[in-house]
This record gives sequence, structure tokens and C-alpha cells, in this order.
Amino acid sequence: MMTPEMLPNEYIGMYAKENTRYQKQFAIRRFLKVYLGHDVPDLNSAMQEYLKRDERQIAVDLTRYQMHPSFQKLAPKTRSLYTSLVITYFEDCCNLSLSGLQKKMMRKAVKEKVRAVTVDANPTREMIRKIINHCNERHTAEILISVSSGLRFGEILQLQHDDIDYTTIPVTIHLRGETTKSGEPRITYLSTEAVDALKAYYRVRDSMIQKSEREKRRGRPICVTDTSLIFPWSMNNEGKLISDAIVLAGYTEKDKRTGRYKVHFHLWRKYFLTQAKRYANPAFVEAWAGHSGYLSSSYHRPSDEEDRAEYLKAEIALTINIPDDYIQIKLEQSEELDDLRKNNERLTSMLHILQSQLETMQMQQKELMVAQRISGGIPPYPGPCETNDDESD
Repeated sequence: MMTPEMLPNEYIGMYAKENTRYQKQFAIRRFLKVYLGHDVPDLNSAMQEYLKRDERQIAVDLTRYQMHPSFQKLAPKTRSLYTSLVITYFEDCCNLSLSGLQKKMMRKAVKEKVRAVTVDANPTREMIRKIINHCNERHTAEILISVSSGLRFGEILQLQHDDIDYTTIPVTIHLRGETTKSGEPRITYLSTEAVDALKAYYRVRDSMIQKSEREKRRGRPICVTDTSLIFPWSMNNEGKLISDAIVLAGYTEKDKRTGRYKVHFHLWRKYFLTQAKRYANPAFVEAWAGHSGYLSSSYHRPSDEEDRAEYLKAEIALTINIPDDYIQIKLEQSEELDDLRKNNERLTSMLHILQSQLETMQMQQKELMVAQRISGGIPPYPGPCETNDDESD
């Protein structure tokens, strides 16, 4: 029997990021469920049961895990990730060492090209509206934050109250490095619509937490105790509830290859990237979304004012609860205003030219009159003390 130095719950608890803990927990639970043949309500007890088998059999299980029929429904990239997470636990906590041949067999098991194979649906404003209609204030706020800022699901769930600055226009989100995928801090923004949804959620937040705590005492561990988080709920809990809203909205189609729903939370981030790039500089959009290497490699580092101004160009496209033709109308109005502005600038320029020409002509006329007086062509004007001889007679 193999004796672990650390059981799964304690091992997973060492990781700071909620998303990392979720992935490790899910991967280990799935592995144990496959080889124990039953549900795994508690990872520690299930792992102790599994480790009663021979060490060599455990190595065989890990080697053949990716070939298990239940695993074939997953995308190759997901299979590779989950297998890697399980092996890491056994190597770190159980001193298990796989041979070179076993690792080679595992690589051959995923010989298929590692890439995302799920064909996602095309996110639209109407789709998001339908889904929000089936969401409460909390999940509405989470969706609109992702739509307007490009935040990942895990990044939203790790937001703290102080991460949002409501004094700027637009409202600014300061993401801490320990919560981002890249490990680097970054800045993004919220639309006015998302801020309104967040305020609506704050009005019911305390009652939602109290309700979750009551359910937690009944054996449902769905509420995170860290009240410094804006959304103190687990990713597993929030993901399931939002998935339920997606299904209620009628988006139930699954990818035949992977079995995943074609509509899922990551689509809101995809919507952000697509729509924002239509109106704002793509380099700025990629930086807001956390894709490194766009503005960081540029000689020009935008100021906060430039960054915010660029976001405001795209904000209308990231607003969901507006008529579908509203943006087109705004664009047409904007074009008309631009035409009027250009015409006004042209007329103003012509006026300045005419004024300049008039001033030049007046100056030339004065110079001509002075020259004529000097030459005697025109008598000088009578001074104030001079009198007319005819009148004196």
C-alpha cells in the first residue's frame, strides 16, 4: 500500500488561485471515479481507498488513463491537462516515478494534435439578452462584467471590492497579478451597463450570502467564506448555475466531438474581443483581455487618459440592453456630426482667410494713402487749428 505524504484536500488547498484549485480537484476526482467505479464525495477518503492497490498497478492506471472510454469524449487539450494534473499529484505527494517507457506510452496515447476542437456558437447581443433573462442579479453582473471587460471567469470570481475604482470614467478594474492567468497585473474597464448591474447585485448580495450559508449548514458547501471577494462563491457552483440559465434560454446544442455545450461562459470574453476591436485599437483590446505582448512591446506606452479614451470608443458595442439597430443609428449620427464638424471647420478656415485678406487690403489702402499724401497727390486733412479762407472772407 502506498502512503501519501499529503492527501488531496490539503494538497489542493496550498494553491492560491481558485481556478487552479478547481482544476486539480476536478482532475483527481475524475481519475478516482474512473478506477474506483463510484462517485467520489470526499477526495481524501477516496484516495486512501485507491492507494490500497499495488504501486505497479497505479503506474499502469496512469499510463492507460487517457485511453479510458469516458476520457475519449474530452478534447485532446483537456485530456492532456487532466492527466498532467493527476500525475503531478502522485509524483509530488506519493513519490511515484514513471519510467521513460511509460511516459512514452502516454505521449502516444495523445498522439492526436492537441488543439481545441469544440465548435463554439457565435455570440450575439440577442443571445446574451436571452440568457440574462434567466439569471439573478449575481449572474447577470458576472456575465456583463465579462462582456464589457474581457475578464475570464476565474478572474471575475477573484475580484475584491478594492480592485474596482468607481471614480474614473470609465470605471476601472485593477487586476492583481496573483489572480491573472499570466501572473501579471493589468487594467481593464467596465461599461456603464455593467456598473449598474453590479450595483443591483450589491443591493441583494448580503441576503444571497446568508441564504448560501444556510444551505452550507445543510451540507452544501457552495459559499466561499472570504467576504473580501465581490462574488464569494465557488467556480463549480457559479458555472453550474450559469449553465442552467443557458439551457433555460434554449441553447442546448452540444459539439458532437467533445460533448461540450456550444454556448458557455467563455463566449462572453469572445464577444468582448470581437466587438471591441471593431471600434478600438486592437492592441489596446488585447491588452485589456490579458493577452501579453501587444502594448508591452510597443515603443509608445499609452497614458491612462489615452487608454480610457480608447475604451470609450468601444463601450457602446459592449452594451447589451440596447436595440439591435441602435449602434447603426449612432454610427450614422456620428458620421453626420463628423460631416457637420468638418464643414464647420472648412467654413471657419475660409472665414479666417477672408478676414486675413480684408486686413491685408485695409493695410495696403492705408499705405497707399500715406504715399499719395507724401507725394502731394492728395492734400493733407486740415488740422484742428486750420481754417478755410473762403469761410473767413
